Amino acid sequence: MKEKDKKQMIDELVETFEAGRLTRRDFIKKTTALGLSMAGALTIADSFFAKTRKAYAAQVDRSKLSKELNIYNWSDYIAEDTIPNFEKEFGVKVNYDTYEDNEAMLAKLQSGATGYDIVVPTGYMVEIMFKQGLLAPINHDNIPNLKGVSEALQDPPFDPGRKHTVPWQWGTTGFGYNSKKITGAVDSWKLFWDSKYSGKITLLDDMRSAISVALKYRGYSLNSTSEKELMEAKKLLMEQKPLLKAYISAPVKSLLISGEVWLSHLWVGDVLMAKDENDDLEYCIPKEGCEIWDDNLAIP
Repeated sequence: MKEKDKKQMIDELVETFEAGRLTRRDFIKKTTALGLSMAGALTIADSFFAKTRKAYAAQVDRSKLSKELNIYNWSDYIAEDTIPNFEKEFGVKVNYDTYEDNEAMLAKLQSGATGYDIVVPTGYMVEIMFKQGLLAPINHDNIPNLKGVSEALQDPPFDPGRKHTVPWQWGTTGFGYNSKKITGAVDSWKLFWDSKYSGKITLLDDMRSAISVALKYRGYSLNSTSEKELMEAKKLLMEQKPLLKAYISAPVKSLLISGEVWLSHLWVGDVLMAKDENDDLEYCIPKEGCEIWDDNLAIP
């Protein structure tokens, strides 16, 4: 390819990235593949985000800001420099707590922890929290960028019209695996019942997600309310339990990276983060299907 053509393609990628149609990861991957240095790609990406942050900060009436912002969020969801950067730009102290599953977050709010400004429930938990009167309505006039939300996420069944939540991240819950250790066809939940991987398998420490694996393995809806199907899933999980190393969520990444675990029921983002440190790791959406989730910003 001629250098002129490469430059044109890089320029087009820059426009696509700045229009919000390309992630930072994909922008860097595609531009470096065309010959742009890693340093150059990072400079363009970081410069764009810096200008965007500065523009937003300039629109804020700081006299109306509280002096502290209290957030309760999933672990591993923001970069290490996000909080200090935000505090510097807006002059606000951020108090940041984390949890590993929706039920832990719900229990804390139910117990009377009312000091959080923002929490991040997954879709099904939004409906539960709303019915318990735990969510405040959102003023859409304060969030003009809602118009940019994907149409597929604008009117979810758990929060029609997005009256109480703003979508933040979405993804799938398939499984991560070590391609050097897991042999043969890697396309099914069936692997989680294979005794040759005993002691090297983990399931998420999340009752809804765990039972969805057994339901999908049997070809049922992961939202099944059939007593027969749920009892069948329960029996499958009880049969599987001796093969498991643990029911474990976010902390399993380090076990995948080290090779202590070979097969993990896990969120796509965690597998991709682990893959950054171990090229042998891959992600699979099983042929039987899996969860599609979205995590949402909400005000208690």
